[in-house]
Amino acid sequence: MIDADFDHMALAAPDRSELNRRYAGDLGATFVTNGATAGLYATIVRFSNGVRLEAIEPYGVEQDDFLVRFLARHGPGFHHITFVVPNVEAAAKESEARGYRILGSRTEHLTEVFLHPKEALGVVVQYVEPRDYSGATEPPGFPTGSSGANLDHVALVVGSLDEARRLFVDLLSGQETALERGRAARWADVSWRAPGTLRLLEPEVGSPLSTWLGDRSGAVHHLAFTVDDPDAVPDAVPMGEGLWTVAPDRNLGVRLHLRLSRIAAPIS
Repeated sequence: MIDADFDHMALAAPDRSELNRRYAGDLGATFVTNGATAGLYATIVRFSNGVRLEAIEPYGVEQDDFLVRFLARHGPGFHHITFVVPNVEAAAKESEARGYRILGSRTEHLTEVFLHPKEALGVVVQYVEPRDYSGATEPPGFPTGSSGANLDHVALVVGSLDEARRLFVDLLSGQETALERGRAARWADVSWRAPGTLRLLEPEVGSPLSTWLGDRSGAVHHLAFTVDDPDAVPDAVPMGEGLWTVAPDRNLGVRLHLRLSRIAAPIS
């Protein structure tokens, strides 16, 4: 087992300012840091419950055009989940020993690697060593909002809960809640020491969720939030039973589920 901890999730778009307007401006996340590396420019924000989200756009593509190619192939949307580990090289070796392919540079001073999404439930999983996010200055004109939303979980629909547990619990040391069952799926939440929860949903055969997943091993279905006033979130549509949703085509490829802050019912 790797001593991993949740760090952040990343969403990709051609222009990260559009992501910032949604997650900072509409949902009230606060600025943490920003910066560039070969292939991308990133801004990280933090929600009221401490969960961090990274907005990335292509940058320095003459050095690395991986994000341009991703956007051309998939369009904007969920890109990766990042876990912080004590030693990336050791984590990479342990992952390979368990049958996961590793992407990324393998140098003397290795700082980050990725699990191949074909073996990681369709999601790019990144390992990094501890980073210091303090000291960044919020850029002028950065969007601000009063919502103060909580990002409750990332809903990852999987073909097999056992395979999902093998990765997120057995390898990455997540703590799993008791299994629950609804009309469309059974699910469990997995969390770590730092704020951030994955809801792993295995759909019932023949359900709309199963049809949506198709033959994929896994895919992110939505981000679940609690907010003070879902009606104030642009593009949010009431669905009944205290749920509002923002469709992927109205939100750069990512579906949002919104609940009132005072409602504690789980989102499945």
